[in-house]
Amino acid sequence: MLSSSHIVPFAAINGMQDFLQATKTTLALPALQSWLTSQTLAPSHWLRLPEDSFSAPHELALLNTAWPSTAFNGSQDSHTQAPPSLAAWVAAQHGHTLQAGQGWALMAPAHLHITTDAITLLNPAALAVSSTHNQQLRDAVLSLWAEDGLEIHLLPNGIWLAKADWLHGLALPSLDKAINRDVRAWMPNFRQTQTLQRLQTEAQMLLYNHAVNDEREAQRQPAVNALWVWGTGTTPASPAAQAGAPANTIVVHDALRIAALQGDYYAWYSAWQVLDQALDKILRHASQQGQAVQLILCGDQQAVTLEFHKPSLWRRLSQTATHWRRKDPLLALLQQL
Repeated sequence: MLSSSHIVPFAAINGMQDFLQATKTTLALPALQSWLTSQTLAPSHWLRLPEDSFSAPHELALLNTAWPSTAFNGSQDSHTQAPPSLAAWVAAQHGHTLQAGQGWALMAPAHLHITTDAITLLNPAALAVSSTHNQQLRDAVLSLWAEDGLEIHLLPNGIWLAKADWLHGLALPSLDKAINRDVRAWMPNFRQTQTLQRLQTEAQMLLYNHAVNDEREAQRQPAVNALWVWGTGTTPASPAAQAGAPANTIVVHDALRIAALQGDYYAWYSAWQVLDQALDKILRHASQQGQAVQLILCGDQQAVTLEFHKPSLWRRLSQTATHWRRKDPLLALLQQL
């Protein structure tokens, strides 16, 4: 049976409930609300992470789906014990062959806004680094770090994909957890990351005097003064290649990400309404074809997996007449994320 997993990052965001109350807005996502009210779609699994976890729920849900035999749960300390590598999964999607024990990482040219009481990571995407400047920065950093056995590949979205043996097993905070936050709260274990921190210090010195930043300053754009590194961890042989495991398509629906990271609740809600209809088509097609499907809704600290469910007639009638009529089942789920 064909199966697919659909992951929705930022399905719930901090301040969501305050926004709905302040604007007297009712969460109107009729398709998913209908699936849940009829109990055709029901929660099958929860992923719960501590507030200070280095991992973002949507990234960990993706990795647990890709590598079920090495599933990482919220009770494990992400500061010292690394999950499967997100960068390794990205590498596989771009045609790289994975081998167990390889070290992979994602890197983004970034700007750290430093004040007397905070060091805030701006969204790297908001820097709008041109492809030419990105290439120049990557070439300069690669030349600087070559002796440490580092390879750096440019991805189409401007992110850097790095490979080096010493990256294997590092526990580093997710970019999506750190954006627009004080990164002092996300400092990794120094003993574990001495090589990386040395290289980052060297890179900061290089960036300070780089011609790219001279051009950006002339255009009144924020300087690229740091590299944010994340997505490290352990690398299994290949994603979803467990013996006897059925083929599983993984789709990440990231339409909510930009608005969520910007704190734009109106844009986030508008994007959610469009995504609701798109997910409805996916669920209907899977149901009609008898295909297994997972819908994984992710918030700041938790993720819930929804799957097709066939409740008894009595259970469906009794619950619909009581609990589900008093409370929107979708909102109840999102409030827990």
